[in-house]
Amino acid sequence: MSKSRITEIIEQFLKEAGANIQEDRLTDYIVSEARKGRKLSEILEDPNIKGRISDGHLAHVLERKEVMQAYEDKLKEATK
Repeated sequence: MSKSRITEIIEQFLKEAGANIQEDRLTDYIVSEARKGRKLSEILEDPNIKGRISDGHLAHVLERKEVMQAYEDKLKEATK
């Protein structure tokens, strides 16, 4: 394996690891704000979200079980 190929592999790994860390932080932020009672549409307009993540990664974050659970909890609370 050439040095440039090894470098490519390491760079790709670090890029993916960085994306995962970013997704984790955004998930935590969305869940925290949802528990404060904020609407998802408002949260997605925040500077903490807007412009920091691609639409594809954002879709992945919104599919995470933590986000879904936070909004499921909000729906349950609203129907009580």
